[in-house]
Amino acid sequence: MLDVQAIVHNEQGVKCHTRLTQDRAPLQEVTVTNEAQNKVFDENEIVEFDQYNDNIDRSLPLLSRQHLLQNRDKELAEEEINYSTNWSTPSLSDNELFVTKEQEMINETPSLEGNRLVDIGYIFSQLATMSHHPFDCNFTSMDFIKEKRVGFMSSFHFVCKMCKIEKIILSQDPIQKDYINASIVEGVFQTGNGYAQLDEICASVNMPNMSERYYIKISSKLGDIHRDVALQHMLEAGKEEKQLAIEQGDIDTDGIPYITVITDGSWGKRSYGTNFNSLSGVGCIIGFNTKKILFIGVRNSYCCICAVAAKRKTEVLAHKCYKNWFGSSTEMETDAIVEGFKISVSMHGLKYSKLIGDGDSSVGNALRNTMPYGPNIYIRKIECSNHLMRNYSNKLRKIVKNTENKNGPVPVTLRKALSDRMRRLHKAVTGAIEHSAKLNLPLEGKIRSLKEDLLNGPCHVFGLHNSCKNYFCKNENIVEMNLVPQLKACGIWADIYENLGWLTQNAESLLLKETNNPAEHFNSIIAKFLAGKRVNFSLRGTYEKRCYAAVSEYNTKDYKLMQEIQKNIMCDDNIKNSYTQKYV
Repeated sequence: MLDVQAIVHNEQGVKCHTRLTQDRAPLQEVTVTNEAQNKVFDENEIVEFDQYNDNIDRSLPLLSRQHLLQNRDKELAEEEINYSTNWSTPSLSDNELFVTKEQEMINETPSLEGNRLVDIGYIFSQLATMSHHPFDCNFTSMDFIKEKRVGFMSSFHFVCKMCKIEKIILSQDPIQKDYINASIVEGVFQTGNGYAQLDEICASVNMPNMSERYYIKISSKLGDIHRDVALQHMLEAGKEEKQLAIEQGDIDTDGIPYITVITDGSWGKRSYGTNFNSLSGVGCIIGFNTKKILFIGVRNSYCCICAVAAKRKTEVLAHKCYKNWFGSSTEMETDAIVEGFKISVSMHGLKYSKLIGDGDSSVGNALRNTMPYGPNIYIRKIECSNHLMRNYSNKLRKIVKNTENKNGPVPVTLRKALSDRMRRLHKAVTGAIEHSAKLNLPLEGKIRSLKEDLLNGPCHVFGLHNSCKNYFCKNENIVEMNLVPQLKACGIWADIYENLGWLTQNAESLLLKETNNPAEHFNSIIAKFLAGKRVNFSLRGTYEKRCYAAVSEYNTKDYKLMQEIQKNIMCDDNIKNSYTQKYV
């Protein structure tokens, strides 16, 4: 892993450090000037400035208009207003989130239009103090001068016509000056949306929106908070799993507890079974006893800043690069899960002796090759019973659709006969599993009995009952045609048993009846944060942040994630938000 320490000098000459990660490269140090830093934002980040209500010629090119707006912004910088963030959680990218007026264009307008978000109680408390003027004039004598707005935080400036005293009404309590903006962005984040959806909402209610650049800054900070919260929850889950393993006596010869885990992967783009080219993916490891996330590994194969530089054939300026994967999309899950096994001892003090996963054999093969716990420890894989049965049924449907096989054309009557009996074939498998699980035999005996019944299932369904056990054939007097000879002649019989072979190989997994449903549940939460995977969040690190948010929501349950985030973005813990309490 590449660990780059970028030293960035801000306008006050203070060194700010940003750590960059990339895959498999040597350590290096990069020094970036102010001019180069500005180029990163100007050329590579999506920026939308708040527009001023002035007389700038709209016929000028866009870059010229932005230059005039920036000059106007420097004039406003003479006023003493501090808009820096004050969140408690430290972050590697904090230097990027001290939002000054040079970074967030402050909208100053001499007229009031549209709607605003206000703390109604604080507004009324300010109005009560505006009547104390030297000449006993009151608020009715005051004229509105201008409004200054940073995101959804507004300051309304008034001057008295009688005594010329100036008063300012703030839309929010200055103690919580950053809370409203952070809360809006977090709300968009929680609902799986982005800046475009926020812009449409603001347009619908006739309310000015924050600039996209400011949105990106706050979103980056919130992403760091989500990462820290998720890591804390994963460490707590590891402690719970470790304690349960010790209580059950599951400790190896090295004195390290071992547990069973559930694994699976997810991607940022739907493949529909054919198009496996997602730019991002994540692999997760879930504790079997607690059903909580112990580890996630995110893989990104794209960085928009690197891509723009490559397209323009220019040098890549220093930036926080989220690209950490250079292989195929299908290998992301395997690589992430193997990483989780390698660091399980250092992260949680645990070894993962068994894993429950879907039908993907690449994870098991990779673990056998890497041997994360040494050559003497074998990691046993248990196949998800749901995936085994689903794959069995899917392959039967594929056999029905095949009009010919290696023996030649397949008669439609026999394909229809298979189609009509698919449910019975499925029931024969589930019935055999239930019967074998109830037998008063050792595990080896149950597995042997189940394999025999699985191999006899197609014979029973298609009319050959020579090897049927008593529980298999309850209707002995029913006469039905034996289709086995015809199925053998046309080759369907061989296809059925080839499909059945995967079930017999995993007879033990069928008896255990374990599933990776917890991992599927986690994947559904990720999809919620990704707007159902209908939006590309893989360009600039957003996918990773949303995966961490999904971890916290999955591990906390009952909306406690919002409580954790509220604690981090609120400046005063004594302030109670009554309408937020139902979620915290």
